[in-house]
Amino acid sequence: VWKESLCLSLPERALLDVPVVYQYPEMPNGCEAAALTMLLQYYVSAADKLDIAYTYIPRVDFTSTWFSTYGPDPADAYAGDPALDGFYCLPRSWPRARTAI
Repeated sequence: VWKESLCLSLPERALLDVPVVYQYPEMPNGCEAAALTMLLQYYVSAADKLDIAYTYIPRVDFTSTWFSTYGPDPADAYAGDPALDGFYCLPRSWPRARTAI
């Protein structure tokens, strides 16, 4: 139903030669940077996953109190460090990464 609403002739499936970029061992919690790196390498350039994670995806450290640990809104920034204790972020927080490379 959704394809017809676009008025486009889309194939049922496609196989793309997207390069594989593993998040391990450098970033056990860095799937966002690995995924974005694969996308950028396929479409644009020789992007580096560590450069993406630490330079282009906004990151905010956790804040701990006696009672809890707080992080940023995942729509705004990545919480923590993808190599250590990172949590996650949503693609909405990636515009700087998408436009900078």
